Amino acid sequence: MCGRESLSKKYKIWHSETVESKFQNNENSKNTSYLYHGSNIGNWHSILKNGIQVMSNTQYMSVGASYGSGVYLSDKLSLSWAYAAPD
Repeated sequence: MCGRESLSKKYKIWHSETVESKFQNNENSKNTSYLYHGSNIGNWHSILKNGIQVMSNTQYMSVGASYGSGVYLSDKLSLSWAYAAPD
């Protein structure tokens, strides 16, 4: 895990029963993919409150946009973890 195991933390995110039910129903679907987003811990309150927003080409962009504007996700935790730099 990129040598930063000591920085990792787990958080429980609570959703309404409706949202949780929809997630559980789709969890084993062939159309469901689990992807990771690496972001600084200081960004997560906003992400959880407002959802992931495209911050490309704004003062809030923290990493260059190698493949253009957008939100970057990966199916590899180690790749996303590299972008989750500590505050």
